[in-house]
Amino acid sequence: MVKYKDVWTIQKYICQLMEDYDRSSKWHEDLTWFSKNRYTSPSEYLGELNLLIDRMLEDYDMRVYHRELQRLKKDIIKLFSGL
Repeated sequence: MVKYKDVWTIQKYICQLMEDYDRSSKWHEDLTWFSKNRYTSPSEYLGELNLLIDRMLEDYDMRVYHRELQRLKKDIIKLFSGL
């Protein structure tokens, strides 16, 4: 079952992540950027977000979020196939 069905639901989750991190966090700037769709196409937004998720999954400090980020990554791949 797909949890993140569209860009809007993805952005909502990214906003939640952004709120969890204070402004001094190394992820805050990236999360702020992806909390809004600043790209010309959904595929560009999803592709760039997917790269950020890969970096976050490599970060031990983000381990609390790894399960949800992995799910988000899978849903992004499913969304790509529908574009």
